[in-house]
Amino acid sequence: MYVLCTCLQSPLPWAYCPEINGTIVAECAKSSETAYFWYRTTLDAAPDIENNGGLKWWIVILLLFAWLIVFFIVMKGIQSSGKVMTYFLVQ
Repeated sequence: MYVLCTCLQSPLPWAYCPEINGTIVAECAKSSETAYFWYRTTLDAAPDIENNGGLKWWIVILLLFAWLIVFFIVMKGIQSSGKVMTYFLVQ
């Protein structure tokens, strides 16, 4: 859900490496722009396993929201889910 909302921005946030004081972040330069965006911005991953950073509440809330959408789509059976998907694809 977060990536869906961020892909509506222009320019895309994963199109370039972030800069701090005019210098490109070293971790982004070593990997790629998309990997840095996914692990550091979207997932907010911790640098190591000993320092996990705790539970990310905004990720939990978005995950619950996504599962609620899936639940409502398949709540009435597989026949109605096809109609819902057709509605979203046509719009």
